[in-house]
Amino acid sequence: MRPIRVLIADDERDLVDLLASAINAAPDLEFVGAAYDGEEALRLIIDIKPDVVLLDMIMPKLDGIAVLEELAELEVGRPKVIALTAVGEPEMTQKILDLGASYYIIKPFRTELLLRRIRQVGQETSRLAPVTHADPLWEKKVVELLAAIGIPVHFKGYNYLRDAVLVVLENRAYLNGVTTRLYPYIAEKYGTSPTVVERALRVAIEHAWSNGDIEYLYSLFGATISSNRGKPTNSAFIARVADLIKFGNSTA
Repeated sequence: MRPIRVLIADDERDLVDLLASAINAAPDLEFVGAAYDGEEALRLIIDIKPDVVLLDMIMPKLDGIAVLEELAELEVGRPKVIALTAVGEPEMTQKILDLGASYYIIKPFRTELLLRRIRQVGQETSRLAPVTHADPLWEKKVVELLAAIGIPVHFKGYNYLRDAVLVVLENRAYLNGVTTRLYPYIAEKYGTSPTVVERALRVAIEHAWSNGDIEYLYSLFGATISSNRGKPTNSAFIARVADLIKFGNSTA
């Protein structure tokens, strides 16, 4: 089994040197490069294609958030990203995860802890891969329910929603990390980015709520609809459709 290839993007050169030495000392990890600003980080991520990137959120030229946004727009093969941040505010950490980071760690941190997290996210896809052959009956029911809800088949989000529900039906653990597990899984299958998947799902759901039978939708999703949003979140929608397929309307 080849080592996990790690790129470091941080403008603290002493920290980069320290982490590079620790990574090189681990037989299952490989240090493949360092970037000291966001633009260089983006270029190296695209050129080197590392498995895991340690990405500082505060860097010259492009900060970590901008790097994540650029990766999403470019739709390149995305590595797992561990965000390094000195700020632990909930809104910031949620944004980091929403943009596709697999994990975040707050500075200062113990090197041993970071190495453990690199191994965890580097092996995440294989641990979480669902059964490769979906139950044909489940797939038929998902297609029928999405049609009844009013998700047009020509919408990009239709295929994403169908596959996301099937993944959750086969391995519900994906709901424990929609932005860090489910979106990246769907994105990898379709050769796109987690951010594109998230937006396409939202557009498809919003279309159904703007054009579908509201009474019928409320009968299915009433308990999942927040009063201020008026429609379920992506994760609530996926979870509810999976429950309806697995348990039927008795769960309504």
